[in-house]
Parts: sequence; structure tokens; C-alpha cells
Amino acid sequence: MLRIIFYAIVIFLIFSVLRRMFSSGQRRTGGKVIDMPPPAERPKVDTTAFTAANQMDYEITPEQFKKLRDAKSGYTLLDVREPWEFQTAKIDGATLMPVGDVPSRAHQELDPDEHIVVYCHHGVRSMNVTSWLRQQGFEKAQSLAGGIDRWSCEIDSSIPKY
Repeated sequence: MLRIIFYAIVIFLIFSVLRRMFSSGQRRTGGKVIDMPPPAERPKVDTTAFTAANQMDYEITPEQFKKLRDAKSGYTLLDVREPWEFQTAKIDGATLMPVGDVPSRAHQELDPDEHIVVYCHHGVRSMNVTSWLRQQGFEKAQSLAGGIDRWSCEIDSSIPKY
């Protein structure tokens, strides 16, 4: 019984100290009190300085990709789905490289300076691959938003949906 009372007193004292430390928007650091305004009143940080001016978006819409194809610009179209999906439906000119093969094949088969458009079924796997490629130095990698499913709905209805 004494143990329970002792633990209750210790917990009460800890919460009392913590409440005093963090009350009224003030924080103690090294014996000094720093007045912290509420988040809504804090100055906004301009993040544009942290982003390269010429960095591409991580995603490209089907409409934007259609314009890129129609302009016959230099790009690589990378399909990261499984072989059975590739046989079911594909965008002409695509190179098949399943997600699991990307880490072992990317540096041998892809040009880091080339514009790479990555697609999958709905855009999730391709976004993961695009993020990985960007981390590896492929600055111009982009994921096709919505994948081949959205491409089939909005641009080329001859591509079968599955």
C-alpha cells in the first residue's frame, strides 16, 4: 500500500514539474525562458530557396506526357509492372523493368541525364521508383500520374484496362 502511495506522489511531482516547464507558451532552455508565439502567429518560412529552380515535379500528368510524346522529345518510358501486366496492356515504346529489378538494372540501362517517365498500373509503384531514381541522381525521373489506367481513360482508350 505504501508503495502505491509513493508511486502516486512521484508521478504527481513529475507532472507538476512538466506542467510548470511547458505552461503559458514559454519554454525553458538552460535556465532561460523563451517566449514562443502560437503557430498561427509565427513567421512563415519561404521554402523556395531550398528547391532548385529547374527541378522537375515528381509526377507528370497524362496530358503533359501526351504533349511530350507528340513533340517527339527525347525521353525514356519505363514500365515497372510485372511481365504478365506488361503483356496485358502497355504503352508503345515502353521498356519493361519490374520494380524488383530496378536497383540492379537502373545504373546499367538508364541514362541519368535523360528524361525518364515511369509508369505502373495506378501510379503507386512508379512513384516509389521515381523517388528512388531521384535519390540515385536521376534528376529528370517522373512518375506518370494515375499510371496506365489513367492513361487508358484519358488519352488512349484502345489500351485494355485490367
